[in-house]
Parts: sequence; C-alpha cells; structure tokens
Amino acid sequence: STRVRSSAASDVYKRQTLPSPASDVAVTAIGNTAYVVGGYDGSSWLDTILAYGPGQSPRVVARLPAGLRYAAVAAIGNRLIIAGGTETQGLTRAILSFDTATGAVSPLGSLPVPLTHASAVAFDGRVVIVGGRQALDGSQTTAVLAVNPNTGAVLTAGHLPSPLSDAAVAVSGGRIVVAGGDNGSGPQSDILALSPSGRA
Repeated sequence: STRVRSSAASDVYKRQTLPSPASDVAVTAIGNTAYVVGGYDGSSWLDTILAYGPGQSPRVVARLPAGLRYAAVAAIGNRLIIAGGTETQGLTRAILSFDTATGAVSPLGSLPVPLTHASAVAFDGRVVIVGGRQALDGSQTTAVLAVNPNTGAVLTAGHLPSPLSDAAVAVSGGRIVVAGGDNGSGPQSDILALSPSGRA
C-alpha cells in the first residue's frame, strides 16, 4: 500500500488499481469483499463485475450481458441485485442477480420503466430503488420501488417529495437515509429519511 494523503484525522492509501480506468461504476460490499459493477473507461461501456478484498488485487468475477453504466446496485445475502442503468443501446429495465458464490449472473425481473442514475439499498429483506431518471436530465422521478430479491417482483413502495436522481443512500436507525442528489435543476442539499411501505 502507498499512502497518498495524510491528515490529523485520517490516512488515505492507494491499495490497488482497477484493471482499467473507470467512471460511472456502482460499488457495494459483502463482508470484506467490495464489488465494482460496470462503468465507463473513457471510450467503452464496461461489462465487468470486479471483486476486491484485503490483500487481493481487483479481479473480474463475472460478466454482465452488456456494458452498463449508472446502475442501481445493492447487496442482499450473498447476491448483488443490479437494476436499470445505461447500456450502449440506451436505458434498460433489466433487474439482474449476481450470485457471489457461483459467479452466475441471471435475469431476475424488470423495472416498470427503463431507469438510470437511481440508487439502491437493501432494506427489510427487499432491495429498494430510490429515484433515478430517463435519458435526459430533467426527467427525474419521485418513485421509490421495492424489489423482491427472490422473485424479481417490483412494487411501488412510496414517493419522494420531489423528483431526484444520483442520491446517496444508506440504512440508519431503521430508515433509509437519502442525501443530496439532482432534481433536474441542479444538486440538492436535503437529507431525507424514508420508511418504504410496499412489499413485493
């Protein structure tokens, strides 16, 4: 490891490098392993799922059906649920399941509409998809969707107070915390606490 920045509060280390430069990725973790899904290397959409853990170099553990950017990804059990995003041909409705034990990527279901720039988090046995948008900025949605990770069924679990994409989400205090994001007019400063009601 190489220390690249230091302060009184923390140290930042460059531990490894990705196989290629990448933006527009999604990342989540199961145990001590982080998974990096899709992305863009400056000229091509990436179809890889990378795994990275302590003492390991990032390695390709699976391939997506197509290159994918801006997907909503959450870990539940030993699987990643990968919903929506932007493929080379445009937005996708697909919901995929990646089994980290077997390395298999399988179709699980479909979103009600194609969706990109959404956020995802595991909550109460479901994967909750928060916000997102269509291809053009300004098409953000208020929808909060609940995905059954076993059947792929999708229900509307609630609505945000205003349309939103590109938000950060996490579970805290028994609720989903939604921070920031873009409402189509620009970055937002609100922090919301959600208690989704739908059960798919």
